[in-house]
Amino acid sequence: MCFVTIIISIVYIWLLQWIVKPLLYTSMLIIFICFLALAAYGYTVAQGYEKDSDDWKMAMAGAIVFAIIDFIYMVFVCCCWKNISLGASIM
Repeated sequence: MCFVTIIISIVYIWLLQWIVKPLLYTSMLIIFICFLALAAYGYTVAQGYEKDSDDWKMAMAGAIVFAIIDFIYMVFVCCCWKNISLGASIM
């Protein structure tokens, strides 16, 4: 049983060398797309309400908040890109 655990660990570490970068960059892209989709959804929902109603204001506020969060996320990723790529290349 101990031998199987060691083999599984070695295979896992070997797989991480090939999977880390695509997994990391894909997850960062998915997070960016999800926040962008939430902002677009909030804006689309707001268009269905009468302008200046409370529902319209809440939907637009949600769209703006998600767009701002997405922008901040993008700025953080851009500012830390060297550190992110360095961390991914170490594996």
